[in-house]
Parts: sequence; structure tokens; C-alpha cells
Amino acid sequence: MRRFWFPAGSSQKAGATLKIGFSIPTEREERWGTCVNLLRKKVAALPNATLIVQSADNDSQKQYSQIENMITEGIQVLLVAPEDAGAVGPVLDRCHEKGIYVIGYTRTGTDCWMDAYMTFDFETIGKYQAEEAVRTHPKGNYVLCSCDDKMTSIAIPMRKGIMGVLQPYIDKGDIHIVLEHAIPNVDPSVAMADVENALTKTGNNIQAVIAVNDNVAGGCISALAGAGLDGKVYVSGMDGSQTALKRILEGTQTMTTLIDLNTETDIAMDMIRKFTSGTANEIKFTGKYNNGKMDVPLLLYPPIKVTKDNIQKTVIDAGFYTLDQIQNAK
Repeated sequence: MRRFWFPAGSSQKAGATLKIGFSIPTEREERWGTCVNLLRKKVAALPNATLIVQSADNDSQKQYSQIENMITEGIQVLLVAPEDAGAVGPVLDRCHEKGIYVIGYTRTGTDCWMDAYMTFDFETIGKYQAEEAVRTHPKGNYVLCSCDDKMTSIAIPMRKGIMGVLQPYIDKGDIHIVLEHAIPNVDPSVAMADVENALTKTGNNIQAVIAVNDNVAGGCISALAGAGLDGKVYVSGMDGSQTALKRILEGTQTMTTLIDLNTETDIAMDMIRKFTSGTANEIKFTGKYNNGKMDVPLLLYPPIKVTKDNIQKTVIDAGFYTLDQIQNAK
């Protein structure tokens, strides 16, 4: 049975403490630490609400156990970014049975109950990455370093966006995919080894590396640097991390897609408020995502493409980071 904590139309909570769980795959990536900090501040602004955060360290069994523990602790809402979309399904079903609202945060579970799924438009991100690649290198050898299949809600739409752009060039024989690998846990060391292998295979003849995110891009760039090719090969990314933005200014990474984490956390808080006040019908969903069990209400929000040409306008002038923050990123 679902219980409402916020009276409809009110920001004030009636009665018991609202416990919100936030289950993330890792704290090793900049974006997750930023999300946690933003959500802590926003939850702290609510009356009688608390945020319980657990990081799975890229271990799906650990994440499963952590969610079980949060159920025991009495959470009423779970924001979850699954490490493995399929592995957490049973425990997310258990959340539903206990009356807990389950919201997929950037990623979603498969074959299980989900109340909602909020995420960036990953198909558009993939499209942006590939469009910029063919704009700069319409011919040549490409390496694709994608996320692994455990992140199906990211991997499938991103690949669709990428291949929708690349396939005509591949069909004409202008572009050749010399290596494609789904990087386990988006581990930059694996990506580095992959690019090193591709360089060996082609005799250092690579024109573009489409990397799923900025973490992976960093590993790819390290491999290119070892061959003296950093800054000479197209490299994409995603997340808009400060280190990636620094690499864009330096010329070793070509582009990234900025994820506005402040907007993302605002959307999460709005969903929490509306689910727990009985006004979920007011959430402006953009579509549905079939996770194998159900059509999950989906809310997509747009990414921002960042290159050296527009970084001043899209990042610095927009107030995401100062030039000093980017230049001094580590």
C-alpha cells in the first residue's frame, strides 16, 4: 500500500520522517559524487526528510544487499542506478511489494517493477558523438568503446544513435570499425588496453575513438598519448566532467556531452514530491520505456554538446564551471 507524506499541493510533510534511498553503482566517477552532494542539500531542505546513500563499488551483488538493507531501514522512495540492470530486478520487485516508490535514476532495472525512469536522451548523445566524429573525420578507422550490456538502458539507445550516423559511411566503405568493445564497468584501464590493441592492429592508423563517457575517454587518450597521437585523433565522451573539459581546452579530447546534474537532481526531487503527495499524474513524462516486464513511465531530458568551439558559451557563460575550475581540474 502506498502512503503519502506530502499533502497534495504542499511542500510540508505531515507526520513521520520521509526516508529516501539513493543506490549508485560507484563513487569513482565524478558525476556520482556530484549527484550525491546535490541531493543531500536538496533533501536537507525538506521538512523531516533524510537521504540514505549506498555505493555498490561496481558490484551488483553488493548493490542488491544494500537495497535489501534500505528496505529494512524503512525507505519510502528508492532512486536507483543499477550496476547490472538484470541483477537488481528481484529486489526492486520487493520494493514495490513493500509500497516503496522505485525511480530509475539515469539507468533502470530490467524485467521488474519501476514506477518511473528519468534519464538523459542517450540516443541523442550517441548521435552527437558520431556526428562530430564524421564531421572531423568522414573517412578512416574507428574504435568504439561502449558501455557494457549490464547497462542496457544506456547501451542500446546510445548505439542506435551512433550507428544511425555511422552506418551510411560504413556501407560506402568510408569508415571501418577496427575494434568495438563494451567496456566492463566503464573501466578506463580496459579502454586503454583496447585502444593500444587497435593501434597495434592498424599500425597506429586510427582516426576516431567514440568513447562512451569521459572516464573511458581518459583511458583511450592515455593509449593515444603512448603512441604520440593524443590531440591528433578524434575522441568523444559523456558527462561533462571537469577533467574532460580541461582535455577539450588542451585539445586531447574533441567533445563531451554535458549532463546538467543540477537539473537532473531537481527532476528527481520533483518526482519524489509528486509520488509521495499523490500527484504523480502531474509529472510530465515524455514517453515509456519497456524494460521487459512493463512500459515504465519515462522522462527524458536533453544533453548539451560541448566542443572547444562552444565551451565558453555552453559551460563557462552558462555557469556550470569557471575557466579556473576547468584549468585546475585533476
